[in-house]
Amino acid sequence: GTVYSDVQLRDISSDGFGLQVGGDLKVGQTLKFEFVLSGGSVSGTAAVVWAEPFHMGYRGGAKFTGLGFFGRRRLKRSLAGKERPESWMDFFLIAAAAVLVAWVVVDYLK
Repeated sequence: GTVYSDVQLRDISSDGFGLQVGGDLKVGQTLKFEFVLSGGSVSGTAAVVWAEPFHMGYRGGAKFTGLGFFGRRRLKRSLAGKERPESWMDFFLIAAAAVLVAWVVVDYLK
């Protein structure tokens, strides 16, 4: 695949992001990405939904296609300016994940 050396993130939401690249960008193209956030990094895939040429390359928009549940929650919290889980749902999900990991470890040790 193509590796872009000159990429600028124009905007980001919980559904996707806008970008500007120094190379060619095509609608339908799959992008692999990694965002470094204050609460950790988020990585996944996105599909280019629009692209247009401009004087420095291409600019376009991409919609997330491969962003896991916890990655999406981390991204939403970061966009909202929350670095720590503050809702009961977040607490419940983290506690459930910890219990699941404990069950897997206990089962593995048997």
